[in-house]
Amino acid sequence: MDSRHGAAHDDPSSFMDRTGTTHTGESMSSVQHLRDFISERLTAAAEEIFGVFERTIVQYEEEMDRQRRLLDVTWRPDSSFQRTGQEVCRAGSGFWRF
Repeated sequence: MDSRHGAAHDDPSSFMDRTGTTHTGESMSSVQHLRDFISERLTAAAEEIFGVFERTIVQYEEEMDRQRRLLDVTWRPDSSFQRTGQEVCRAGSGFWRF
């Protein structure tokens, strides 16, 4: 029997890694702790990334709303404007009237 396997080979809490080395329950517990730690860190990183992404989207939406309002003001005819035969933009009509 290979010395790497020994009595641990019969232990149900043991496992064999990719190199063929058998690890006992104690090693497996350490591996599980490492996996749990990595999983927690990856989850925290993903949450942070999604939080930044959400905040960025909100900022873009706010900027688009601001620019939309500016366009509305720019294209809305001034109610104090006196018609003198000049070109007038019809709000909502999408064409120029002369």
